Amino acid sequence: AQRRVEGVNSLFFPRDGVDGLKNGLLRDVFMGHGFASLYHSGASCLSLPKFDFFDTSCPAWVDAVLSRLRGDTRERLDKYLRLATHGVVAISGFSGSGQLRVLAVVSNLLLAHKDVDKIYCSAPDNDGVSDLTSEIRRISVEVTRSMAKSASRRRPLLVVRGHGIRQEIDNFLAVVTGRKVKVDLHLSLCQWLLRVC
Repeated sequence: AQRRVEGVNSLFFPRDGVDGLKNGLLRDVFMGHGFASLYHSGASCLSLPKFDFFDTSCPAWVDAVLSRLRGDTRERLDKYLRLATHGVVAISGFSGSGQLRVLAVVSNLLLAHKDVDKIYCSAPDNDGVSDLTSEIRRISVEVTRSMAKSASRRRPLLVVRGHGIRQEIDNFLAVVTGRKVKVDLHLSLCQWLLRVC
């Protein structure tokens, strides 16, 4: 518990130098102030790269992915992502408010970007990781099916839900040799290997 408190304190209370500037920026973003401390400090040493979430070779895919959200949520997310010119966004909400679906939509949008070839997602617990990866994959498959006859056709995303590599190898060998596996294989490396075999 003490290490967690120290970790949070070091994240939100800036130290001196570049680390302090980075932590201060992170704190401002998490608190909803954008990059206010950067602009008020007059710092010119930090140049943030521009990022356009909608810079893709397939605008039809972006529209199809965004269509997975309700109208008002879609409009708000579209506006928010267009304003997030540095690619830094915060998605939060109360339990059941739909942030998982929004995260899955943003993940699909990121992977449609011309400069992004993979992303890493995490969650506070194993169930959260499983839910998020399942939702990312589900939206990808839905969009792919809806665009099957269009000129903008794409393959569904390869979504791998990571586990410990030793556990994955043991699961794969157990399935191949006919032994029973007690863990969920959904979207695991083991599942994808078994599809190829």
